[in-house]
Amino acid sequence: MATISCGTCRVGKVSSQPRPCRMPSLDGLRALSIAMVVAGHLVQTAGAPIPAGLVRNRVIALAPLGVRSFFVISGYLITRLLLEELARRGTIDLARFYLRRTLRIMLPYYALIAGATAMAAAGWLSLTAADVGHALTFTVNYQPTRSWALGHAWSLSVEEQFYLLWPAALYLLGQTRGVYLAAGLLAVSPLLRAIYFHLAPGLIQEEVGYRLETVADALAVGVLIAAAPHRFTAHPLWQRAIGSRWFVLVPLVELAPGLTDPRTGRSWAELLPAVAGQGVYLRPCR
Repeated sequence: MATISCGTCRVGKVSSQPRPCRMPSLDGLRALSIAMVVAGHLVQTAGAPIPAGLVRNRVIALAPLGVRSFFVISGYLITRLLLEELARRGTIDLARFYLRRTLRIMLPYYALIAGATAMAAAGWLSLTAADVGHALTFTVNYQPTRSWALGHAWSLSVEEQFYLLWPAALYLLGQTRGVYLAAGLLAVSPLLRAIYFHLAPGLIQEEVGYRLETVADALAVGVLIAAAPHRFTAHPLWQRAIGSRWFVLVPLVELAPGLTDPRTGRSWAELLPAVAGQGVYLRPCR
């Protein structure tokens, strides 16, 4: 269940303390993202109803689109929590934030790594010392040749790098300058993708779409939605768009970036579908 602390939600009539509130839209967006990732991998198995060649040729890039959706959600949710703490306490307790992330992610993740290492020792799968080292340090997304067994942890590596850097940046810069930083990433990240893909040699070219700096704009979209929720949801044009019968087309528009190669197709134009397709669903908690 996706929960978030919401200042408008109160416990009873006498308490002024915020309580965790459900955001059904987050649950739905997560479910859609999971479905796209699962479907994107499923079609590459024998007997799948969709030809695997469509995915390999990037005609239907469901899995990359699902992961990008997760990044937008993560940017939104973490920023919303941090900004509410900043408004409530006047500061961000970085130690508490990092401890909670550690308990939530690292313990089960390291158990997974231990299990994979044990299976590799038994000869059931193939792992190298580099695979284990990158997995332990959350740098799988900077490993050009990674194993299948732990290679999927590249997206978790991106998330952990975001968890490490963004709260500290927001703590040091404050909300206004932090938002400027996020806005700057919207311009820099697509530019880096283009430079890496067209100018960088060999392995770095293959890492476009995996390295943090090449996917940071998806996280930044979530950050900006969280930083200015009322500017999005209260604007008359925004309200009319949500109530329009044509709003049913928004999910289809969001799928458009998935019809292109995630390396060359991830451009500034992709940000509008990301905002339209996800930002409007991030309704106030209840």
